[in-house]
Amino acid sequence: MAGAGWWGSLHCPVPFSLRQLPLPSLWHVTAFLVTVLATGWTMGTFEPEIRRLLALEAQADALSAEERRLEGRLDEIRRRQQWLENDPAYVEAVARDRLDLQRTGETIFRIPRSSISQ
Repeated sequence: MAGAGWWGSLHCPVPFSLRQLPLPSLWHVTAFLVTVLATGWTMGTFEPEIRRLLALEAQADALSAEERRLEGRLDEIRRRQQWLENDPAYVEAVARDRLDLQRTGETIFRIPRSSISQ
């Protein structure tokens, strides 16, 4: 190959051209764009619902905690009700303490809490 230049001496079994570069095909580009668009649409569509779901779960947790607190309070009230119905000594203690009741001939002395701490 005289006169072919220096490249003529190189041996390449397959002729090389720029068209043979591994460029993405139109199908690959289209598939990528469809995937990106579908992902964006999905996130845009379901993101508000996900936020709403998370807010509802937080609200449910708060309500569960409030329910446990109220159940504890109800148990305490039921316990006091049982004592008031079945324990005369408790009824007497409540009457003396909260209602300032006293027995006949009895004198009650009240000491203010402020003078106790001094």
